[in-house]
Amino acid sequence: MPGNGDDSGAVSYHTLTPVLGATFRLTQDCAVSADQAGLNFGLAAARSDNFELGIKAKLDERMQASVAAFHIATANELAVLANAGGRTVYQNAGATRRDGIEASVKGDWKNGIGMVLAYSWLRAVYAQPFCSGACTPATMVAAGNRLPGVPNQTLYGELSWRHAASGFSAALEGRYSGRMLVDDLNSDAASGYVLTSLRAGFERSVGGWTLKSYARINNLADRCYAGSVIVNESNRRFFEPAPGRSWPASALAMPDKGACAIE
Repeated sequence: MPGNGDDSGAVSYHTLTPVLGATFRLTQDCAVSADQAGLNFGLAAARSDNFELGIKAKLDERMQASVAAFHIATANELAVLANAGGRTVYQNAGATRRDGIEASVKGDWKNGIGMVLAYSWLRAVYAQPFCSGACTPATMVAAGNRLPGVPNQTLYGELSWRHAASGFSAALEGRYSGRMLVDDLNSDAASGYVLTSLRAGFERSVGGWTLKSYARINNLADRCYAGSVIVNESNRRFFEPAPGRSWPASALAMPDKGACAIE
């Protein structure tokens, strides 16, 4: 058209971005020494004896269950001696013991409703006393103290529904995590918390393509809680806040060969 000519065309870009890397392993086991001035070559390797006994059962055509008990005895446990300025110092803390139970039930029915329930309980303790730093009555860790940074129990539950004809699915999730101790002296702990989340998804084949999409809302109640702890933090800044409410989503299109995703 007059005054509106053909402005189409093409342009291409190319470049070379070389990357060179090198790694060198000083020793098989290497960590910062207690004075933070070099490598702690005195660390001994931790060794564990593991025992587990479990059973799985099919309750009916639509339900399955499992339960397992375990015991772990560790010698020369690697433990955090100190955390300061972003640098972690390790030491051998003697013997530890972990005893626990894990159980789960899963159901999937013809009407599209499904459920999952999983529970775990853990007792992780130091089996012999040791000094957390210079040996004084204040730094002596007693036998029987719990290992920090590990929740004593967790519970997960899920109730889901799937519409097979459309490929739509949705689920309500709930998760409980027990308290976490923050140091070897067991002087403080992060409180337990309960979280709920909601997810929905879609999957369907159209013209030789499989279309998948999902969206979820994590932490529906926007709870404030400590998701992790910095074990033996020297300034007693142990607690790390977890994210509040969040909304991740993704979409995926898969042809017969290859895939392209938007997230």
